[in-house]
This record gives sequence, structure tokens and C-alpha cells, in this order.
Amino acid sequence: MINLNDYENRTIEFKIGNKTVSVKEASNNLYEKMINYEAITDNKEAIKEQRKLVLEQLNRNKEGIKFTTKDIEELPQAAVIRVYQEVGMLTRKALENPN
Repeated sequence: MINLNDYENRTIEFKIGNKTVSVKEASNNLYEKMINYEAITDNKEAIKEQRKLVLEQLNRNKEGIKFTTKDIEELPQAAVIRVYQEVGMLTRKALENPN
């Protein structure tokens, strides 16, 4: 039997300032937004959309900590990219032990 609850429980931890958050993998709805973002060719639009996605990603944390757009804007761009990529990789990764 494949226990789909295992997918809902997968997280990746990020330390932001003095907070550590366990961010859940992307929902199907969020993943669709990520796919659409990757098709954007205008750089200004892509940066704005990436901020929105990373905000949504980080706000899917088990601790219930809510981040703001300003929080994302103040992060180094490399950190924003890293959050986006790590959540994407977690979402695409199969469970190591599906049983």
C-alpha cells in the first residue's frame, strides 16, 4: 500500500534570521504555479512571480509562522533562489521508502 500521508509530512528546514521553519513540499496547486513561473520570459515579471512563490512556499510551514512580502524582498536573491529550488526538488523527489 502506498501511504500518501508520507508525502504530506515531507518537509525541508530553512533557518531565516532566528527562526527555523519546516516547509512542506508544494501542493499540487502551488506546483502548477511553479511550472507556469518557469515559462515566464520577462525578467521583471519573473522576479515578482518568484517572490510570490517563495512567500507561498515559506508560509507552508509546520510551525505556522507567517512571512510577508517584505521578508522575502529583504532576503538576498541567492537565498530566494535557494528556497525556490529546494522546495521544487523536494516536490519532484520520490519517497525513498514508499512502503
